[in-house]
Amino acid sequence: MKQTFKNTKGKVIGSLKDGIYRKKASKKIHYMRVFDGWGIDYRVLIEMKDTCHEIRIMDTDSDNVWSTPFTVFFSNGITKDFGHGQQVFLQRQYWNITNGDTVIQVRRITPQESELSNLRLI
Repeated sequence: MKQTFKNTKGKVIGSLKDGIYRKKASKKIHYMRVFDGWGIDYRVLIEMKDTCHEIRIMDTDSDNVWSTPFTVFFSNGITKDFGHGQQVFLQRQYWNITNGDTVIQVRRITPQESELSNLRLI
């Protein structure tokens, strides 16, 4: 089942289906340069925290797809309100970026993930 999310003005801002949150946005307009990352409404993150495992944002200017695990977004995001309600922004280093079959960037592994990898080796 697909769940659609709207902003306070009633505009669709993204959808959740099969555990993947998908959003289309123009990087020229919606990318937060101050944090060098994408943002999602805090209330949307809270609403889908039990059902979402991945976040994907398609940049409509380039067709690049930015993806990251939900847990990485939630635990490494920066919360800020710039007058549109609280949003959580995730810096570029935490995103995988692809365009079709071309890999543009592989995301940085978080310290928590690194610790889990080390535990698996023991």
